[in-house]
Amino acid sequence: MCVDSRSMSYPSTHQMIAFIASLALCASAAHEEQSTHIMHDHRHHRHRSRGRHLRRRRPSPKADEDNEETGNQDICVIPKPRFNTTEALSELESNRLKFDNLQNYDMRIQRSCFCYGDAIDPYLLSVRNGVTVSVANEQTGKAVSPEDYRYNNFPTIIDLFQIVETACTTPYANLYVTYDTDMGYPESVGYDVNECIADEENSYMVTDLVDMTPLVVDASNLRARRRRRPHQG
Repeated sequence: MCVDSRSMSYPSTHQMIAFIASLALCASAAHEEQSTHIMHDHRHHRHRSRGRHLRRRRPSPKADEDNEETGNQDICVIPKPRFNTTEALSELESNRLKFDNLQNYDMRIQRSCFCYGDAIDPYLLSVRNGVTVSVANEQTGKAVSPEDYRYNNFPTIIDLFQIVETACTTPYANLYVTYDTDMGYPESVGYDVNECIADEENSYMVTDLVDMTPLVVDASNLRARRRRRPHQG
């Protein structure tokens, strides 16, 4: 029985102790009743779930075979590449030889991707000794500094060859490549790494590539002649 504090006036110490003890007993009884109710619901739920499990239809052997081959149907399964990797590698090697590891050239390159802003603008690249030495936005004429992330965001021709090789050996889901018939460099490279991932496709287009080797050699010879010139004094 719970004690009503309103019926008490000026309680003694013993009465207060009895009152607090009665509150504790009431709380304990309520908690025990709630626990019993929860346990009953839990057992009822397990019983119903077990019944549903026993009534569940067993998949057919054909469905088991499909699941073993493709895995979980809720997970995106990476299909076979949509291009002939053997032919792509063969074309890559023949055009690499044709390009002959050219180290000095200027070119125009434009990227296409799920990007925004000037990331998809055409850029002018100058490559010397195989390394990018200048990058400029063709539309604005503004040079990109080496500290800017975009400076190394555009591949050289050697980098494009490597992208094609990686796409063939990984392999990627899809690859599109066209090569310049005279010099062998990739004019366009488009690839999709994984069909299960949206908006990660990339492509590059290269135009107006000019071999700068004669000018580089002439400049090098001119510096050498200047160094050999006798001092006049």
